[in-house]
Amino acid sequence: MASLSFGSSLVDYLSEKYAHLAQNISSNRRLQIEIQSELNK
Repeated sequence: MASLSFGSSLVDYLSEKYAHLAQNISSNRRLQIEIQSELNK
């Protein structure tokens, strides 16, 4: 039972970590697009 709760907390930790990572990637992408449009003016 203890290993099961550890497993679920590990999954929670990883999903939180990757959600944060994905958010960073999308915001970086948005920043790249903004920079690109500034350069193209």
